[in-house]
Amino acid sequence: MEKLKSKTYRRDVIDNFFTYVNKDLLICKLFYFFFFAAFGSLYPLLAIYFKQLGMNATQSGILIGFRPFIEFCSAPFWGGVADRWRKWRFLQLMSLGSWVVFTLAMAFVKPPHVFCFGENNVTETDIINYERDLIKPAYSTVYYEREAVRDAFFALLLIIVIGEFFSAPAITFADTVTLSYLGDDTDNYGRQRMFGSLGWGLSMFFVSIALDSSSVFPGHPCETQHKREKDYILCFAVFSVLMSCAAITASQFKFAGQDDSVSCWPSPFVKAKNKVMEVVFGEKSIEKEKLVDEDDEFRFGLPKEPEPTASDTTEQKVGENGKPLQISLENKPDMVSDVTNTTGNSTKTKPLPFDPDDPFLGRWTAVLKILAQMKFVSVLFVVWFMGFGIGLIFTFLFWHLQVNNIILSLIGKASDSKSQK
Repeated sequence: MEKLKSKTYRRDVIDNFFTYVNKDLLICKLFYFFFFAAFGSLYPLLAIYFKQLGMNATQSGILIGFRPFIEFCSAPFWGGVADRWRKWRFLQLMSLGSWVVFTLAMAFVKPPHVFCFGENNVTETDIINYERDLIKPAYSTVYYEREAVRDAFFALLLIIVIGEFFSAPAITFADTVTLSYLGDDTDNYGRQRMFGSLGWGLSMFFVSIALDSSSVFPGHPCETQHKREKDYILCFAVFSVLMSCAAITASQFKFAGQDDSVSCWPSPFVKAKNKVMEVVFGEKSIEKEKLVDEDDEFRFGLPKEPEPTASDTTEQKVGENGKPLQISLENKPDMVSDVTNTTGNSTKTKPLPFDPDDPFLGRWTAVLKILAQMKFVSVLFVVWFMGFGIGLIFTFLFWHLQVNNIILSLIGKASDSKSQK
């Protein structure tokens, strides 16, 4: 009889996958894959794109370097807003939507061309004797006015500053959700984040091959184009698609304290999705923990653990003064509360837990106290030094490779190997 029961409830590979795989962490892996795949399909090539618009190295470095600086300043602000209003999911989707909107806006900011080399019998002498100051980008047949290039630079800078301000919390909130899913198993965080490196490498490699293989520039302002001029609209399109996939994946995140009854999607879409789920999986969905517990109880006779109640998590005790003491087992200390609750050399009385509704300045003071410790200062210095070097490589490595006539597919291979480190 036992053999019959065991044989009846034996699972196949697909059943085991959907039963035992942590679906929450799978969503995190997919988000990192799509997010960094979108980032790798465009942003490593922005320096070359700005160069093709007639901008010099200084302008290109400012446009690329302002992005992480704005993210550093705005991410704590959005974290405080999300904690105050408990709108983590809404802000997460808003930030991902800002990535798409403001990145696509960059594709439409271009200086108007003045002359095309070799067009209408225009010679180098005619261009040199022209009254206005012109710029001809390297490996291009287009001439721009220097003032028009400067105007395009400031327009792009404004788009980047505003866009990055609203886009900053995307990756921060994703990391927070991933760490909350992992719980005490934070050592496996790298296994989730490495899917981002995989997405970066794959997207950069294939997009670079597509750019290198394309010989037609539909939106080129001149009749003839230079052999090294590329149509980067492909990169912007791929970025939009992949970042949209990241936004759809992020909509499945479960934030601690978030009201799950409130959906970010329109009600007709939610009703249609629930109807499809009922048709495919039945009227009631079975959680994986419930399925495993029922199977173990059936096969091995193990009793099912009762669900915890309010009386289990909170115990009433009486102190020495006869007053009731309330002990909650759900409160977990963290670094900020430890530093905030430290009061001199007093060891007799313990201060109250850190109130999350305290003013924003109080939280910054607690963080500064933590960062004042030498071990955190050393970590910040190493991170700053590595970021400084990576910023230089990220901005000017591909610029250097293009100057030395390295094809874009090799640039994709170089970025692929860099993303795996």
